[in-house]
Amino acid sequence: MNGSQPISPARQAAVNGLAMVGFIALVGAGVWLAIYSTRFVPTVVNGVGAAAVYLGSVLTPAPDSSLSVVPTPTASTTIPFGTATTTSATTTQVSPAKPSKPSYPIVTAPAPPAPYGLPDLAVQISAVGYVTCDSQQCFVPSASVPSGYKPAVKFNVKNNGTNVTGIWNLNVSVPGQDQKFDNLESMLPGAEATYVAWVTDARTASTQTIAVTVNYDGSVTESNTGNNTSSANVQVL
Repeated sequence: MNGSQPISPARQAAVNGLAMVGFIALVGAGVWLAIYSTRFVPTVVNGVGAAAVYLGSVLTPAPDSSLSVVPTPTASTTIPFGTATTTSATTTQVSPAKPSKPSYPIVTAPAPPAPYGLPDLAVQISAVGYVTCDSQQCFVPSASVPSGYKPAVKFNVKNNGTNVTGIWNLNVSVPGQDQKFDNLESMLPGAEATYVAWVTDARTASTQTIAVTVNYDGSVTESNTGNNTSSANVQVL
């Protein structure tokens, strides 16, 4: 007798059950920690560092040349005839000719001139407000931003020049940070794009100035650089 006793099947089953419960608990704790990190760690990082800026846009192309239909004057359908003259016992009757159908030629408007000269990027903030989600579709125009929401501005960028811009750059400035957006899509003359920029970290009540500058690095040669910056104040409650 060495003092050891064989483990009964019931006891072995209980031990196995406890081991399985412990393994499931460890897996659950790992999943919970991963979710916690995903949800809360970015908020802590944003609170320590500068605010990040996000950007959404909708491009409106330059207007196309239109077609117009111009009717030609309709030919007269009244044809005068004199009284028929009887030269014999037989009477000759003359019927008027059938009117011709009017024609409608399609006139094409003159095509816009080929690009020439220089482009002219112009920016204008059209509204201030906030977003309720991370999308330009969630923009809400408002003079003030309720606590817990992200302040935002909506602005338009238009090429007022006579030539294409090529790729161009944009800078959005918020307190403590300049956020640059490079290699934006080239714009034809007359084309316009609407953007919404929102700040991810604005938890303290304050008046924040958001400024937008197109072609901030001068990489695009323009005919006018006096319309490259627009700014507005956003009141965070």
